[in-house]
Amino acid sequence: MGVKDKKAKRAINFLALLLADLLCLFLSVGGAYFIRNRVLPLIFTHLSPTFPLSYYLVHSFFFLLWFLVLAHEKLYTKRSPLWDEIRALWKVNTVCFLAIMILVFLARKEFYFSRAIIILAWGISLLLFPVFRYFTKFFLLRLGLWQKNVLILGDGETTRLVIEGIARNRIMGYQPLGILKEEDEGQEEAIAGIPVLGGIGQLEKWCQKLEVHDIIIALSNPAREKVIELLKKGEDLAETIRIIPPTLDLITVGVEVDNLGTTLAISLKRNLDKKGNLLLKTIFEYLICLLLIILTAPLMLLVALAIRLDSPGPIFFNQIRLGKGGRPFRLLKFRTMYLDADNILKAYLAAYPEIKKEWEKYKKIRGYDPRVTRVGKILRRLSLDELPQLINVLKGEMNLVGPRPYLREEIEGHGAFFKTILKFKPGLTGLWQISGRAELPLEKRLILDEYYLRNWSLWLDFMIMVRTLKAIITGQGAY
Repeated sequence: MGVKDKKAKRAINFLALLLADLLCLFLSVGGAYFIRNRVLPLIFTHLSPTFPLSYYLVHSFFFLLWFLVLAHEKLYTKRSPLWDEIRALWKVNTVCFLAIMILVFLARKEFYFSRAIIILAWGISLLLFPVFRYFTKFFLLRLGLWQKNVLILGDGETTRLVIEGIARNRIMGYQPLGILKEEDEGQEEAIAGIPVLGGIGQLEKWCQKLEVHDIIIALSNPAREKVIELLKKGEDLAETIRIIPPTLDLITVGVEVDNLGTTLAISLKRNLDKKGNLLLKTIFEYLICLLLIILTAPLMLLVALAIRLDSPGPIFFNQIRLGKGGRPFRLLKFRTMYLDADNILKAYLAAYPEIKKEWEKYKKIRGYDPRVTRVGKILRRLSLDELPQLINVLKGEMNLVGPRPYLREEIEGHGAFFKTILKFKPGLTGLWQISGRAELPLEKRLILDEYYLRNWSLWLDFMIMVRTLKAIITGQGAY
């Protein structure tokens, strides 16, 4: 692909995103106008008509503000994961609508904008912008315009994690076409489904052959001289070169990069170690927890009745788990198993050695579990058995979002992880819940939990809560 073709693709992508944003703004204002003048007067009969819609569209020079801020936030050039882009879009829309409110207040003698329309348009825009952006990029991908060919230099687990991360964020448009390993001997055929093409000495050959746009350096133990050599060589072969640090597992969200003189330093995040963040999280979750208890109370009564009718035994099941500081607490659940579940498990594992190996790896039985009752299968499938843990949250033993509540025996052999994890309250849901649940081996769950604690933000909690609903609906990893 020639330079002109690349420039043409970038121009088309920019124009498509620009038009999508413009359409979102017009639809947001038009929708807000319709609600203000056709819907609200039916509820609030004293409302008088506002200026016609054409008045608001005539003053569309205000829309220039959006494009300037969107461009400043690099939302026409930078490729980000879906949730990062949603956060950026919400930030831009909120700032721009607040700016318009202030301008309208200061210049109210020159023109008049309905405050209701501005607020409604803001609310509509929070929904429309992410949706239009997603589908615009989706169609650009289908046309081959948004795709960026990527060549990965690396081997081992780091490279695998990079490929899996790209696969989970296809809307970014990155397409790994091949891997070049540091040593060109005894090559694997593929890593995570991406073919190994040879050694990094063949960088120039494969960049030209595959029409590579981006190079990702993901070497497990890169030598300083080797990295400098690859950077200098790659500058002439690709648009962008990225270096993945060995600490990839933990440092991603909101990483801080400082200059210590002429030396680059990456600050290790410990967001939930800050008292202000913990207080903010506690207040936010306590309010949501109270609301959830009120909303789900009728459902919990129905579940309790179903458990009582289905099998003999108590409605609730409690189990000792490790809380903040390693202190044990009783985690509440709706009972989903028969009373003699332990004996059933021992007999089942003895009869099926392959299931025993699975149990030792995941501490779960994936698939048919003879211990689970008929109602219990439904409750587990929809994660309704977890609802009583809202009481644990109110008692201050758990958070809504946090690390998985671990058993004492799970600590053995993983002390390095638990040194960080047990500093904080466990959560009713977390990154482990939306990333596979029972399909994840224990070590992977521990990595996700430590990642969450170091990179915490209210936005991350919000994202996890929304994605938890998706995990519940799809039943991914629920057994």
